[in-house]
Amino acid sequence: MRTRMDARPDHLLKSARESLTQLELATALRPEFVDLRYRTARLCHRRISACLALLARVGG
Repeated sequence: MRTRMDARPDHLLKSARESLTQLELATALRPEFVDLRYRTARLCHRRISACLALLARVGG
């Protein structure tokens, strides 16, 4: 899923929170999936970074 820079900040934060929840569930259920945790963490980081960039751009 690509994050659009014109997406609403609240939507991006919700999406990042959902990714974090998925990461927590994945590690609790299948801790051997290190690669899954890494990819999910990267996705969450990108979403949060996009949200912060958008907020900086609009002066939030």
